[in-house]
Amino acid sequence: MYSDITAPSSREPICPGEHPTDAAAQKACAQEMVDRFFKIDYSESKDLAKSFLTLLVAVFVASVTFSEKIIGIGAASGLAKVSMLACWILLLIAIVACGIGLTYIMFALGDIVYVKAWPYEKELRAGWLFAIAGVAFVLSLCALLLSGIQALFLPSTSETPASPIPRT
Repeated sequence: MYSDITAPSSREPICPGEHPTDAAAQKACAQEMVDRFFKIDYSESKDLAKSFLTLLVAVFVASVTFSEKIIGIGAASGLAKVSMLACWILLLIAIVACGIGLTYIMFALGDIVYVKAWPYEKELRAGWLFAIAGVAFVLSLCALLLSGIQALFLPSTSETPASPIPRT
């Protein structure tokens, strides 16, 4: 399952363009790869995921908080309510996918630092999860827009106000 990045491999060189044969060169090469992964791959992915997760949670909380203002949830049509519910479900999917992707990035860092194994399989999984989160986010925004349009142009379930009770 894990491949040791300090051991020479017949498949691929440890460092591109080099084939270090002595242990000191292999260790230096492995340390260079750890540093490169930490400084570029890990830090950029982590920062992007944290920012995206913050945005996802903010949109989710805002849409739940202002659902009465967006569609008038009490008097909205069934279609508007379904669209709003779809928006919330898609946002939750995006939040979970982004959180799991962030976890995979952390595991990838642990692999390269402590296990001395290639982290790129976990980084690829994290990338796919970030992509799923992005698609779910875009779809949730479309559902939010759709529910707002429906609430704006389609008649609500209570179009006429209740008539006052006649006095006798």
